[in-house]
Amino acid sequence: MTCVQLRAYCDAVPLDEWSAERLTAARHHADACAGCRDTLAFAGAIGNALADLPGPAAAPEGLAAGAMARIARLEDARSTDEARAAADLAARADRRRGVFAVVGQAAGAAMVTWALRSGGAGAGGGEFGGGGLASSLTDLARHLPVVVTAAWGAVVFVVSLLIPLRQSAR
Repeated sequence: MTCVQLRAYCDAVPLDEWSAERLTAARHHADACAGCRDTLAFAGAIGNALADLPGPAAAPEGLAAGAMARIARLEDARSTDEARAAADLAARADRRRGVFAVVGQAAGAAMVTWALRSGGAGAGGGEFGGGGLASSLTDLARHLPVVVTAAWGAVVFVVSLLIPLRQSAR
């Protein structure tokens, strides 16, 4: 065994875990080398000091039960906070749905009303014979933009009525 090998083994592995062959080779080398003799003596002293240390201390009585109770309280508080946040989120979503429903109804009604009053896409309006869209439906091809607007307005109005207003659990 060389000086480098002995020091590397002392740094890496406790002396009491060395094989018998390695320990014999180290002692044989240490007999001839003062530096390695000191290194081997130091490694043995550290091993003895570590062996004299007391074992792990026992946990105080009730520590595990107290820790588990604290964890349960924290989980209950977190689930309560999460439930409260979910209820707040649901209430905000309900308000948004309500606003969208009202806006959709107003937009749909406005589109249908505009289409019925304008009667056509011309600047003068009322090109269906003076009475608006309802007075004559024979000339629909010419007034397709107005008809499409009225149809979309009706669709928007009906869909806005169908928006479900979920009741939030508070």
